[in-house]
Order: sequence, then C-alpha cells, then structure tokens
Amino acid sequence: MIRAALLLSAVVCFLQPFRASATGQAAERLVVGRDTMQLFALPLATADSAVLARLEKRLDELDASGSTACWRRCIGVWRLDDEGILWLECVNTEDGDVVFSGAELVPEFAAGSRARAGWFSGEIRYGTGNLVYYQHDGFMRNLERE
Repeated sequence: MIRAALLLSAVVCFLQPFRASATGQAAERLVVGRDTMQLFALPLATADSAVLARLEKRLDELDASGSTACWRRCIGVWRLDDEGILWLECVNTEDGDVVFSGAELVPEFAAGSRARAGWFSGEIRYGTGNLVYYQHDGFMRNLERE
C-alpha cells in the first residue's frame, strides 16, 4: 500500500505542469574598430552543413567540452569592418584554444586568415557595458550600449 501511494505521488508530480527554461548562452565576440564587444547572434549556425560537420569533427577531436553556458562548445571571433562586412576571424573553444581560423573553416570565403561571412544575411545585435537586463535563456539580455 505504501509503495502504491509513493508511486502515485511520483506520477502526479511528473504530470504537474511546469515551466521549462534554458540557460543563458555565452556570446560570440565581435571586434568593431578597437573595441571588442559581445555578439548576440550565431552567424555560423546558418553556414553550409559541410562547414558545420567539419567544425563538429574538430571539436570532437579536440575533446572540446561544452557547458550549460555554451552548448555549441565553441565561440566565434568576428570582425565588422568599416564597410559593414562581417568577417570570421577564428573559432575558439570555450577555454580560448583555437579550433580553426576563419579561412581554414570556410575556405570558399577566405581572404588571408579570415573568412567573409558571405553565407550570413541576418541581423546581428551586439553591445558592451554593464548588464542592464538578463533573462536566463539564450541571448535574452541587454547591455548598456547596443
């Protein structure tokens, strides 16, 4: 009888509605002029599947560990030039070890050691300064200057 009551209690607990939430993610890095800012976009997510497979393979080879704050296991370093062109400088592990230069990862868009983000046509949001709003989910945060 006690087992049945415990089992029933456990089932009832799992059937109760609950709100799922995700973890706030580490931002990519964006260099604009002399400033390094947080980039709240993932331009690599829209890259060709072969590029993404090459990145995943290298991360596995390096045994790159992710965390709840960086599910993608890597952080891109990007540059926005004076003409408004977005460049991938490199991709690093969460610990800062280089995984690929931009040119190595996306050779079809290479110029020197970096790669022009020619596959990406979305909007980017970036900023710097103190945190003024934070929600524990993805890039749901605002900085003083965006």
